[in-house]
Amino acid sequence: MNQFSSLKKKCAEWICSRCREGGCELKWGARRPPRAFIVDCERYKADKAINTKVADCLFVKVGASTDIAVVELKGGNPDVERAISQVQGGLDIGDGLLSGYRVDVCLPILVHSRRLHADDYKMLGRKKVTFRGLQRLVLVAKSGDAVENLWSKNSSRYAVP
Repeated sequence: MNQFSSLKKKCAEWICSRCREGGCELKWGARRPPRAFIVDCERYKADKAINTKVADCLFVKVGASTDIAVVELKGGNPDVERAISQVQGGLDIGDGLLSGYRVDVCLPILVHSRRLHADDYKMLGRKKVTFRGLQRLVLVAKSGDAVENLWSKNSSRYAVP
């Protein structure tokens, strides 16, 4: 069984078709890559009785590299500190689900449907999240953006050695 098949089988009960909540969403791009899926982190949390805050979705793409994106969706005026905690919870889920697998790029993303306040950007510039020992800043995207574009623009800065 190849890496994609075994990983998809491991995550099968939490796979969902889209990453959308309350009018806020992150899309694949023009179309979903052939060897990719989305994990519903909230469903995973409920199944595993996890008590911490978690992100909404985990995008997984397996190809020449294995790329993931942990996504927290926020409409309205988000509590950015809470959103950062949720992204960290999603990264922890991603690390657990992908233990034993190499991850080449990991994007922590906050998707919002409205403008963020200047103080929110300051906090996002100070608070970091951790994936496999690497500290990273949370990327900000607008609702409707494509994760494929975010991967292509940020893959070198968010590479996992």
